[in-house]
Amino acid sequence: MCWATPARVVRVYRDRSTALVEAVDGSTFEAVIAIDPSEVREGDTVLVHAGMVISRLEEDAERLRLLEEMVRELAGGEDVSHEL
Repeated sequence: MCWATPARVVRVYRDRSTALVEAVDGSTFEAVIAIDPSEVREGDTVLVHAGMVISRLEEDAERLRLLEEMVRELAGGEDVSHEL
């Protein structure tokens, strides 16, 4: 089963087509920016699915906390980095 997961943008690369993102579990990986690259900035919270940034989330700490909790519960406490 695959689902989009929240991640924090650590770095947007110079070509603006990819970004380094940090997943809920603290792992980092590169993701393709599949939305308007001008909308993605370092520090943003985004949704990542199949290695692609598909949406930028508005800053809402409580909503992000709930999303992170949901990802952990759906994964049954397992490492979810391979699903990202």
